[in-house]
Amino acid sequence: MSKEVDKMAKSRYSDLPKPIGYLKRAAIDAYMMHNEELRYVIEGNECVSINSGVVKYRISRSGVDGTGGGDWSSELFISRWILDGER
Repeated sequence: MSKEVDKMAKSRYSDLPKPIGYLKRAAIDAYMMHNEELRYVIEGNECVSINSGVVKYRISRSGVDGTGGGDWSSELFISRWILDGER
């Protein structure tokens, strides 16, 4: 009986990583979209913060499996100091 139950469980749960990845990405996107301070919009594989028509920040989105992403870039002058430690 237990081998039969194990087989059923494996067949039911073997495809769980894919929808879990979709849920992770959706949760991250929802968080970024509802950040009231920065107001991000999704552009392809990036979340972009726009203020008065000027792009302030870009953050790469996670993959469809919910992993990766989070690479930050900016066109603001201070971003070099933050990224490279230059002064």
